[in-house]
Amino acid sequence: MIAFVLGFTISGDSTKLSKENERLLSENEALTEKNAELMEQEEGLVKEMEDLQKAREDIQAALDEKEEELLSQSQASKNYQEEIDDLNTEVDHLTATIETQEAEIASLQTNDMEIETTSVNADSSTNESNSDIISEAPSDAYYENCTAAREAGAAPVKEGEPGYAPHLDRDGDGIGCE
Repeated sequence: MIAFVLGFTISGDSTKLSKENERLLSENEALTEKNAELMEQEEGLVKEMEDLQKAREDIQAALDEKEEELLSQSQASKNYQEEIDDLNTEVDHLTATIETQEAEIASLQTNDMEIETTSVNADSSTNESNSDIISEAPSDAYYENCTAAREAGAAPVKEGEPGYAPHLDRDGDGIGCE
């Protein structure tokens, strides 16, 4: 009886073990399939990671290139600004020179007007004192130069007076041999 009970127990345990073995085999098979899926996912993720790493390297290279381009443009901008500053300095210098020259021109024009006024006053007094000499000059008088006109007592010679000629009037103001 003991053998029967022992046999039954062993045979019952064997059935339990068989069922447990089948369950473990089934679980092992499921885990093996799950492992295969995970390995496949891992391969996909590794590939995706490699692609992302390559894209990152490409983006970094493009970024480096743009930074270099920006640095170059920044330097060019700095050079242009220096050039603009130099040109502005030159414009300021030229403006000051122009203003100085305009002041000199105005001063010279004022002096010229004073000289003309003095000359006109002197001419009128000279004309009054020389009116007899001029009236005595023949109407067809010709003077080769101002020295000849002065020697003849006709200088200064006004336009319309005997002996006046354009070659005696250098500045074209109508008065020769001034």
